[in-house]
Amino acid sequence: MKNYILHGENRVESRKKLSELIREAKGKGWEVTKVDGTSLTRGGLLTHSRSQSLLSTGQLLVIENFFKNNKKAAEEVLEIQYDDAIMLVFWEGKTLTPATVRKLQTKFTVQEFKIPVAVFKFLDSLAPNNARASLRLLADAKNRDEAEFLLIMIARQVRLLIWAKEDPDTLKLPPWMKNNLTRQAEKFTRSELRALHNKLLELDRDNKHSRLPESLEASLELLVAGL
Repeated sequence: MKNYILHGENRVESRKKLSELIREAKGKGWEVTKVDGTSLTRGGLLTHSRSQSLLSTGQLLVIENFFKNNKKAAEEVLEIQYDDAIMLVFWEGKTLTPATVRKLQTKFTVQEFKIPVAVFKFLDSLAPNNARASLRLLADAKNRDEAEFLLIMIARQVRLLIWAKEDPDTLKLPPWMKNNLTRQAEKFTRSELRALHNKLLELDRDNKHSRLPESLEASLELLVAGL
């Protein structure tokens, strides 16, 4: 049975793939079991990999974030002999290292979900008095990802900019990323970043409660135009 490792920074797309696999399993009458992998031991993994409901024709076992805080995760995953009636999907909300991927590819179908370059270009363009360029890049980004994902990424970027503005020494990121964020943060005042953060929180709440006067795409355009 085909087993998967889904990983990468683009959690929206990886969740879509996971949902697709779950729908397919349920359509076959399989039992679907989800397990939090952050606290799962090797013994627990072994137990779940052998369990199977007698009432179903198969089982889909979804384990989330098993690799998150486990340096031996790849070895533990590979050394276990899995039940043929169980399909495993390991979902990771981060990007696994190339060395880990090479190991896992010997037994798993490994799929990485990357954030498109267009999204990063848009995020890097956010700055006061740069709305025209940012709107153009936003339009390009929207062709590659949904508005909900872009809202998440803008909020993440603004949080990092606030951190880079107020306490850059504690920002634990690769030097190139830290330098880029610091330079971008210099274009904003502290009050501008805080105000932008509050607008994003409000936008997120209104979107979740269907209170936006227009579509989320239009609301994002208005937000960027107001910088």
